[in-house]
Amino acid sequence: MFPYNKINIAVPNWREVLTGLGIQVIQSKSQFLEVMLEPNTILVTKCTMNKNQIEQGTPKELYIDYGKGDFERMVKFAEKESYFYGVLSGKGKGILFEDTIIPYYDQNPNKYTDEEYMEINSLIESKCKERGIKNIVIYGRSIALAVRVIRWTSTVKDIKIYYTTRLYSTNPLFLF
Repeated sequence: MFPYNKINIAVPNWREVLTGLGIQVIQSKSQFLEVMLEPNTILVTKCTMNKNQIEQGTPKELYIDYGKGDFERMVKFAEKESYFYGVLSGKGKGILFEDTIIPYYDQNPNKYTDEEYMEINSLIESKCKERGIKNIVIYGRSIALAVRVIRWTSTVKDIKIYYTTRLYSTNPLFLF
């Protein structure tokens, strides 16, 4: 059974809850930059419900959030800062790297069984290990909206998981 399906991280002490799950919470610009500059680190966020009606494409080409969500903000930031990025996606996808070409799909992201959570977890783990990823930094401005991706990554082995609600630029002129 999936171990964290009953934990509510949308509470005032969510940082303590994440720490208890083995997820390190990034709380400063210096900590963010230190982690992002480590080799084999990827910046990720959750996928979007809305997708372009294209046959196939990269995550940037496929997912749309109309500039209001975490995905487009993270992509713009990662490209300006030259960080490797990806998106966490369920239903047989796991993690999609910035250069991954995927066919169009449309699935309800809200309902997962314990077995599906573990399958997604295994996909994330195996794909990251194939690419040599050692650190996953999950970005989400709202912890409540990030619950699903926290669960997807919470039992990944041999890869450090971090969570941040902010993107910190090395350039003081960039505001994210």
